Amino acid sequence: MHATIRRFWMGLAIALAIMLSGAALAGPDGFCTVGQDWPGWDPEWIEPGTITGGGQTFFALVDPGDGCSCPIGFRLTTAQVYLAIDPEMPIPATITVSMGLSEAVSESDGSPNWLPGATICETPVRDFTMFIPKDYVGFGIALGCDCLTMDAPYFLFYTIHSVMGPPGGFYTTGSGAPEPGHFLTFDDSGWVDLAAAGILTRGDLVLSGAAQCCETPVAADARNWGDIKAMFR
Repeated sequence: MHATIRRFWMGLAIALAIMLSGAALAGPDGFCTVGQDWPGWDPEWIEPGTITGGGQTFFALVDPGDGCSCPIGFRLTTAQVYLAIDPEMPIPATITVSMGLSEAVSESDGSPNWLPGATICETPVRDFTMFIPKDYVGFGIALGCDCLTMDAPYFLFYTIHSVMGPPGGFYTTGSGAPEPGHFLTFDDSGWVDLAAAGILTRGDLVLSGAAQCCETPVAADARNWGDIKAMFR
């Protein structure tokens, strides 16, 4: 009897240890992170003065397998981004934001480079009002995505709809060189690689989504960028 009780409590302890270690994230009810989550506060991790808003959208290439151990598919439930704010911004200040997930399509046949494709899901446009000066601010919005496959990269993105004056900046992980081709925006000249253009000089953008594992995934579009552009000619 005592041996049976000991085995029961030992099994329970092992199960709890597995859950607390994050291994339970493979289950349908577990949460995991896609993209770069909040790394903590450090004033050195700010890239200042580059976000003017007015419809600017920034993209971060993500691999769901880097943060989730889902066996079949994943579904994003929220999106979150952190931005650096100029302390001289007049208060109160309202910043209007939306976030989402888009397909990643190859730039050309045989190319390992990726560009954002069709939008898969996007949050509502939300207003966030600040009443005290801050060095940074985080925005989190609920996101309703279909179940997606794990075997493809995607782009997380956010759009600043309001005009930011003075301009805001990126909040980053602050270490290492940014990966070329992983952080993009779009302007009148076309796609801009934030790392290659020297706009992002270190770390990764702090942009993430909370995900749950799911079992009925929808495959991402495998066509390359040239094929997709041809549909609109």
